[in-house]
Amino acid sequence: MTTPPVVGESAPDFSITTGAGETVTLSQFGGDRVVLIFLRHLGCPICKYEIAQLRQRFGEFEQAGAQVIVFVDSPDDSVREFAGREDVRFHLVADPDQIQYR
Repeated sequence: MTTPPVVGESAPDFSITTGAGETVTLSQFGGDRVVLIFLRHLGCPICKYEIAQLRQRFGEFEQAGAQVIVFVDSPDDSVREFAGREDVRFHLVADPDQIQYR
């Protein structure tokens, strides 16, 4: 198990493909404000609620100049289907092997 990050500490860079098929790396944002959110899976009622809240309040993140990346422990196809069906304006990333969680 790795040591949890300290508040304010920089997150390690990563490269991962989103549900929309785009490749996202943390370094691509060049030190801009990035919010990393880790949820369980898209079948989780609480996670669905959190995503709905994020969608509803997404304008606040945009106004603050923040990029949002949401990791879910769901398969790629589920994430692609969800992102295509819902109004997801943030980066929704499938992480079924929990690589980024670690």
